[in-house]
Amino acid sequence: MLSHFKHITKDDLFRYTNAREGEQKLGQTISALQKNESVLEFLQTTKSKFVIIGIPEDIGIRANMGRSGARKMWQNFLSIFCNIQHNTFLNGEDLSVLGYVDCDDLEEKSHYLDVHEPNELEKLRAIVSEIDDRVSDITRSIVAQNKIPIVIGGGHNNAYGLIKGLSEFLMKAVNAINLDPHSDLRPMEGRHSGNSFSYAMNLDYLDKYAILGLHESYNSQATLDRIHRHPKNIQYISFESIFIRQENTWNDAISELCSFVDNNACGLEIDMDSIAFAPVSAMTPSGISPELARRYVYESARILKPSYFHLCELAPDLGSEHPLLSGKLLSYLIADFIKGYKS
Repeated sequence: MLSHFKHITKDDLFRYTNAREGEQKLGQTISALQKNESVLEFLQTTKSKFVIIGIPEDIGIRANMGRSGARKMWQNFLSIFCNIQHNTFLNGEDLSVLGYVDCDDLEEKSHYLDVHEPNELEKLRAIVSEIDDRVSDITRSIVAQNKIPIVIGGGHNNAYGLIKGLSEFLMKAVNAINLDPHSDLRPMEGRHSGNSFSYAMNLDYLDKYAILGLHESYNSQATLDRIHRHPKNIQYISFESIFIRQENTWNDAISELCSFVDNNACGLEIDMDSIAFAPVSAMTPSGISPELARRYVYESARILKPSYFHLCELAPDLGSEHPLLSGKLLSYLIADFIKGYKS
C-alpha cells in the first residue's frame, strides 16, 4: 500500500520558498512530513484539514489522443504556491503538502507507445488502469483520516481513481460536480482521460454527476443521448445556454447543479480547459474567465463541503509564453476552495 507515493518533507518546501524578511510565506507555515515520518503517521497526527497531493502524469491524456505536458504541472505549482503569503485570509496551518503519486515507471513504460497503432494504444490504456489503483490507494488513506484531498493533475483520467477511493472508503456510491466543456462520458474502451465518469458510473462508484459549462458542439450525440436517458443521475447546464442564449446566469447555474448533487459525499472537479486560452491539450478560444472559475470553486466549496477537490489538465508549456501563470492560477483556485469550504 502506497508503495508508489513519494512524500515531500518540510525541507523540500523550504527549497521552493523564497523567504523575505518581515513576511511569512505558505512554504514556511504549511505542514509536511519530517524525514523519518511515514505518510500514514503524518496523516494521523497532522491538524491540517486540507491535504495537497500531485499526480504528475499525462499518460491518460495521451491515451485519449491528446497532447502531453500535464505531468509538468506539479513542480510548476509548488514553485508558486509555496510563495503565497500566509496571512489572515489564508493560513498555512490549515493545509499540508503530502507528496505525489509516483508515475515515473509508468511514464517510462509508455514513452515509446504509438497511439496510432491499435495494439500500442491498448497497452497505453492498460497503463492508465495502473495509475487508477495508485490514485485510489492514496485517496482512501487521506479521507480515512477525515482530511480533504486537494489534487493537482495530471489528466482528467484521475477523477476515476479519486471517486473510486472515496466510494470504497465510504462503502457507497458518491456524487461529483465538474466544470468542463466535455462530459468525459466516452465509451468504456480502455481507460483514458475522456471516460473517467463512464467507468465510475458503470462500476457503481458514482451516483449523481453534474456538468457545468458543457460545450454543445464538443460532445457526441451518443453522449448527449446517454445523459438524457438518465436525468436522475446526470444533469448539465451548457456554456451556450448561459453565455450565448442567456437562459441562465452563472450563479444560478452553479446553485442549480450544486442542489442536484448536494445529498451525498461529493467530489469537486475542474478541468482547466474550461478557461479560455488556458494552456491545456484541448485549448479553447471560447471559454470562461479565471474569475468565473474562481466563483464556481468558491461557491461549490461553500455549498457542498466537498470530499475532494481535483484540478486537472493544465500543461504549463503548451501555448503560453508565461508558464508560471499556470501555477498562479491553480494557487488562486485552491485559496478560493479553502475560503469557500470554511465560510
